[in-house]
Amino acid sequence: MNRVQAKRCLKLAERLEQLKPRQFEMGNFGTRTACGTSACVAGHAAMIPIFKRLGLRLVFVGPLTDGNGDWWEDGRVEFLKNGGSFEFGQTILGLTHDQCSQLFFGDWSHTAKQKAKTIRRLVAAAFPETR
Repeated sequence: MNRVQAKRCLKLAERLEQLKPRQFEMGNFGTRTACGTSACVAGHAAMIPIFKRLGLRLVFVGPLTDGNGDWWEDGRVEFLKNGGSFEFGQTILGLTHDQCSQLFFGDWSHTAKQKAKTIRRLVAAAFPETR
């Protein structure tokens, strides 16, 4: 991880720290309903303008309905032409494969704030002076 990548990581951590609990769900890249959008780490990264400019996208398919009038759209994360969250994490954030696993998968019960803490810990390990 270089300094530019570390700044990008911190941008993502800041985003995650601002989320309300209902806006974060590790089980889906993104879900959009009449009540708003919830997403995982990669899904929220795809909503940050700098990451959009670098080729990360949250693409919604749907709408899908449950037969009771409720609808939702499922999302998937795409990075450039054929990549996903791992390629984004390694290329744009400078993470190793293991660090990507920890951040984008890992414990799905983690909150957005816990994932932000993981990001800050990874940056601090690469750049101890940021502690």
